[in-house]
Amino acid sequence: MNRILMAAAMALMVGGTAGATTDRYREALKQVLFADSASMAIRKSQMKMFVAGALSRSRHGVSSEEALRLEKSLDRYIATQYGDDMVDMALPCFRENVSEQQLVGLAGLLARPDIRQANAHISSLYADIVKDIMPTMSSAFGALKDGRQPTLPSVAECTEAYKEKFEAYWQASGTEQLMTSAVDNVLAKVGVGVDEDKVKTVLGFVTGMTKALMLNRFVGSVSESELDCVILLMRSDSYRAQLNAAACMASDPMKLIKDMEKAFVDWAKANGESFDLH
Repeated sequence: MNRILMAAAMALMVGGTAGATTDRYREALKQVLFADSASMAIRKSQMKMFVAGALSRSRHGVSSEEALRLEKSLDRYIATQYGDDMVDMALPCFRENVSEQQLVGLAGLLARPDIRQANAHISSLYADIVKDIMPTMSSAFGALKDGRQPTLPSVAECTEAYKEKFEAYWQASGTEQLMTSAVDNVLAKVGVGVDEDKVKTVLGFVTGMTKALMLNRFVGSVSESELDCVILLMRSDSYRAQLNAAACMASDPMKLIKDMEKAFVDWAKANGESFDLH
């Protein structure tokens, strides 16, 4: 269950051309994936979460010395190699779904000063949203285990106009669709032995929880004009094509997680270190 929902979270935290990828395409993809410092920070935290989670599941357990060594090694990996590895992992799905013209257009939109500033501000809130999600999700799992219905977080007070603007942002972002697609694809791969109704009940809660926590962080911080800028970005043809690429990546999110883990392990080995993530 946790791995399935982690896969859904992976879909939340990521959103064609044939033949060899040109340098221009690859560079544009890197600009899209790491559009600003906030985007880079989010992806760094993702990498740390998945690798640290894998290490904690290892048969050897994790000592404090091992955890510290992992932290230092991850910092070096992220600073020197992670960006290129992430681009390599994303390339197949982007090549299949996003033309070079669309990708360059999206990179251009992300570079527009008003959109860049609004997008960076909103992206900077996601780290706090993720921190809010984890304890709420743990509480929800506890309730479900005891046969109780988990309670959604209360929503901050705001004007109806702001609620409507946030709803437009939520719909334009494609977050709910990506989370649902990720879980549906994982369920299809897992097959027998999984209570699909229970998984979808949890997904419904996680989706509602994410939406509520996001709105709570936005109220009093994100202006309606900033939402307008990001909605403009998200409603563009280039961004919609990128969502198709994100859905492609979400079709096998656990493979993506394993690929991230393997990329780090291979880099560590090449640099004289060893980590057991199995």
